[in-house]
Amino acid sequence: MTDLDGLAGRALAGLKPQVQAHGFATEWSDDGLRVSVRPAGSSANVHPLGLITCGRRSDDGGRWWWFLEGAPLAEVDHPYEAITGLKGAFAARLDVEGA
Repeated sequence: MTDLDGLAGRALAGLKPQVQAHGFATEWSDDGLRVSVRPAGSSANVHPLGLITCGRRSDDGGRWWWFLEGAPLAEVDHPYEAITGLKGAFAARLDVEGA
């Protein structure tokens, strides 16, 4: 799904600083961008959210999308929607963990 030397890599590289500006930690992997977050005021609890990849979405006319763990996150033209989706994934993770 990802081609980190092509458009997918450029899209992920463009998203990375925006994600970091919202308090998420990022790390490159062979397949994409690993994202985690440490809640404010917490020195120990790091919550991994998963892997962001980039690829064409066949059910959306082949447009380029970011995916979080394989689930559509946002079109690459909408970075703020991707960040909102990450924040929602983090909130859902906290609910599941009972934090």
